[in-house]
Order: sequence, then structure tokens, then C-alpha cells
Amino acid sequence: KYINEWADIRLRMPFDGRRKFKGVIINIEEQDVVVRVDQHEYLLPIDMIEKAHVIPQFKD
Repeated sequence: KYINEWADIRLRMPFDGRRKFKGVIINIEEQDVVVRVDQHEYLLPIDMIEKAHVIPQFKD
């Protein structure tokens, strides 16, 4: 449902040195969300997510 959507994700604890991730949801697996931020892909554990918001993208 949310694949290829932009999202703003905040984690409970730092992951790879950061808590905030803003990027495109690439995949949602059983226990993880794959997010592309710039040119990097992060495998974020779902149980570490504190808040997540889909960012609407309006088309012309």
C-alpha cells in the first residue's frame, strides 16, 4: 500500500547514527521497512519506529 510513497520516519533510538529518515519506502517486509534516503537504502526495524507519516506528493 505504501510502496513508492515518500515518508517521514522517526525512530525510538538511533539507527546508523540517526533517528530521523525522510525518503521513499522501497519495501515493507515482515519486521522491517526498506527506505531509500538520497542514494542509500536503510533496513529499519518496524519495532524501532516511533512515528511515521506519509508525505503527499501532488502531481501537476
